[in-house]
Amino acid sequence: MAGLVSLDLAYTWLVGTIPASMACLRNLTYLPLNHNGLTGAIPSGLGGLPLIHDRDLYYNRLIGQVPFWKEVVERLGPKLKLAGNNGLCLGSEIVGTGLVMVDVDGCISDNVAQSLARDGSA
Repeated sequence: MAGLVSLDLAYTWLVGTIPASMACLRNLTYLPLNHNGLTGAIPSGLGGLPLIHDRDLYYNRLIGQVPFWKEVVERLGPKLKLAGNNGLCLGSEIVGTGLVMVDVDGCISDNVAQSLARDGSA
């Protein structure tokens, strides 16, 4: 499976957590996981997939801090799709930069909310 480049798992009724082993699929360019029943945290290794063009994680039940580095967020920009996951948090290193549209519905702490207010992203 190391040579796999495309894996469309959107709208497939997946439930449970995203396996951390997905980070081993280093040749993936396309991995939509949107509109499923995925729960838990986003594995940090998903941010390290170098060839992925989009991160379609929207409309699941993911929680916790988004683990992607600023460089990944800069590269993906609006192709980082997280809406519809009410328990996700964006780290302050991402939020205050204006790199992504903040459309995550929840888990915005006071310091993150202040950062949003300062740069007008909210």
